Amino acid sequence: MNTLPQSNITILHDSREWSADLEGDIREVKIDGKRLNDVHDLTIKIDKMTTIIKALALTATFLAIIAVAGVSGIGSWLFAHHDQINTSLGSTQNRLINSNVIMGQKLKSLGWEWKEGGWQQIGNNAPKISK
Repeated sequence: MNTLPQSNITILHDSREWSADLEGDIREVKIDGKRLNDVHDLTIKIDKMTTIIKALALTATFLAIIAVAGVSGIGSWLFAHHDQINTSLGSTQNRLINSNVIMGQKLKSLGWEWKEGGWQQIGNNAPKISK
């Protein structure tokens, strides 16, 4: 003998209550022509979206912590080595100034002169060669 599973549905409306026992599974319930399963499906989708949003928030927080740690590390290294950096920049600047002076002298010996914001040739003099 095959017996179908029993399903029960209870309806509450204002102060009245109706209950019905049904044979077999309830496949779908509609109220005012709308499926109640739609609400359930929407709840499942919202739960999935909430999980995704939480994962994204955790990832963003983790990346922010890494960024703050990285910037703090770089800042502390720069603070600890600022004297060496200034010394290095100063010596590089001195070498560039000396190189500039030497190149300027070489250009002048070849007949070029700095005028009006640029180098201009003042003559086609052959370079003087010492004997």
